This record gives sequence, structure tokens and C-alpha cells, in this order.
Amino acid sequence: MSKDRDIQAYYDESAKDYDQSRFANSYGQFLQKQEERYLLPLLRLFNPMKILNLGCGTGRFMEHCHFGVDFSPKMLEQAEKKYPNKSFTLSDAAHTDFPDTSFDLVLSMHMFMHLDKEKSKEIFDEVYRLLRPGGRFIFDVPSLVRRELFKGHSGKSWHGSNAYTMEEIKLTLGDDWDYIDHKGILFLPIHRLPSAIRPYFFGIDTFLCRNLTAEYSSYMLIIMQKEDF
Repeated sequence: MSKDRDIQAYYDESAKDYDQSRFANSYGQFLQKQEERYLLPLLRLFNPMKILNLGCGTGRFMEHCHFGVDFSPKMLEQAEKKYPNKSFTLSDAAHTDFPDTSFDLVLSMHMFMHLDKEKSKEIFDEVYRLLRPGGRFIFDVPSLVRRELFKGHSGKSWHGSNAYTMEEIKLTLGDDWDYIDHKGILFLPIHRLPSAIRPYFFGIDTFLCRNLTAEYSSYMLIIMQKEDF
């Protein structure tokens, strides 16, 4: 079984309980709140009909998007139940059927962390094709600086095995993209704190995730813009 099939099988199997197991606990709620604090003001600037949620899973953030793509049919089933009026497509993120320059914004959360560099580059190129000139690309990746500093993730499986530095992201996307901004997500080891006290650390953790220290956070949330020729 290929790596892509392994990933698909994993998410097909976990789809039914995914929202409950990942985001109903205090850690998942902490993560969701921190992502929303940064993302929602940005997403609200765009028409949902012009936003693509690439790797949409069970539909997180679909309230701000009209189109969702995922390659797990079971995850899409859950998304369609929650958002019956949205448009979902079963597809490889690197090879969608949307026309060129279809979107003003492409959002992709918790996807690149599972892929290798080669596959990620294919998807970056597809996002470039899908965006209009001046369109925005918002996505997250694990921070390689953080992992090397604390010797995190052994890379023994595909799950969360991919990570980047900010410099590497800029080099990989190339000169046809303009850097806009990036923020950190989860600076403190929230998962090691007792569940009852995690919410009290939200303010300080969010402060520590600011731009200058973002690469020392667990994840980086990045905004790039396709050059407006």
C-alpha cells in the first residue's frame, strides 16, 4: 500500500469520530481557538464563493468557504452532513479539476504535515494554478526549528512527519509568490499541562506565538500571495 493510500485509509477509518476525538477535548479546543483568532478576520474579508478549503476533512472552517476538496470519501461524508449546501469534491489535492484562477483564497490546514516535500511542492504548484493573480494562500506546517530544538517527532511514520523552516517555505514556493505574514500556533507544550488549567495559558501562548518567535512554536500558520502580474 502506498503512502497516499495509508493516509486515506487512516482518515477513512477515523472520519466518524474525528471531530469528537480531535477537537472536543481541551487540547483541540485550545488549538481551534488559536487558529480561529488568526484566521477568521482574514477569511471574512473574502467572498466564500471564492474560497477553496483544500484538504477540508470533516469541514473545519467550511462556514467561511463554499468549496471543499479532500481525498478521503469518509471524511467528505461527514463534511457533507454538516454543510449540505456547500460544494465538496473527492480529489487528490495536487490534481483538482477546477479551472485556472478560480479562487481568491485557498485555505489548507493540517494537510502538509503528513506529506513529503515532493508531494507538497506538487500541491503548492496546484494552488498557484487555482489562484487569481494577487490571490492569497493560507496554510500551516510544523516548524522544523522547533523540532530540531526539542528533538520532536522521530519521523518513523507519515503522520505529522513533514516540517519546514520559514526560509525553506519561501524558497520552495519561489519568486512567483510574495510573503505576507506568518504566526505561530502552540508555543507552550499545552499537551503536557493538566486539562483543567490549559485555558488559562491561552493569552500568554498566543502572545509568544507572534511573528518574531513563530518558528519556535509547534506550527506556523503562513500567508503567501500569488504575484499580481
